[in-house]
Amino acid sequence: MTPPTMTQPQQYDGVAADYDRLIRPRYERIATLVKDRAQELSDLRCAHVIELSAGTGALTHQLAPLAAAYVASDVSEPMLSVARQHHVPGTEHVTWNRADVQDLPFDSGRADLVVSSLGPFQDSDQALRESLRVMRPGGHLVAVTWGDDYRELELLQATRALLGIPPRETISPTDLAARLWRTGYRRVEVREARLPVTHESVASYLAYRGAFGPVPDLMAPHENDALRALADCAESFTDERGRVVLDWHLLVMAAER
Repeated sequence: MTPPTMTQPQQYDGVAADYDRLIRPRYERIATLVKDRAQELSDLRCAHVIELSAGTGALTHQLAPLAAAYVASDVSEPMLSVARQHHVPGTEHVTWNRADVQDLPFDSGRADLVVSSLGPFQDSDQALRESLRVMRPGGHLVAVTWGDDYRELELLQATRALLGIPPRETISPTDLAARLWRTGYRRVEVREARLPVTHESVASYLAYRGAFGPVPDLMAPHENDALRALADCAESFTDERGRVVLDWHLLVMAAER
């Protein structure tokens, strides 16, 4: 999960392959939420799309084959490198750009559609202004972020408490909509979605979490302490077969310039 502060490139630079193997397959369902909402709002056949925080391409490879032009951007070059290796049919026209969401290297009014799946841009007013700047009048934003009420969040908050770390900040649908309005977006709508999540064991869940790299808002002074705390808390979320049973609460935002 993306922490509420802006993601540093080094967080993912060293784990791009593990992220692609262990996290991306689980995030495909979340990317589909963005793709489906984008199709409701835009005629993708003639749309110029800019994607923020593309990662290893979970959304890119679903949406780009439907779009006339597509730019996939991310702050981590190794993540983009892994994304390019997928060679998904219909994505030959994708342009890959290293870009910081707070200082996008794109011309103003360039995009018909700006999209993001679990990127951090909505947590920064500056990044929100940048996403608005690169969009043409009448263009749309479609993105998804984490909600404020789900079992994996409970697990992570319990881990933080065990480590003596303050609770992670969350955002409600109402607060997210207000932030978009304040930035200058109009026709703002935030839909909620829930997805079931199961990991085969505590060990597999720890491997999944490890593929995010050294997440600043979870790691204790000693990484082994954090992993032990996470394992201890995950045990209370297991079923009779030892599976870690969680869920995700997602906020699918759509807005217009």
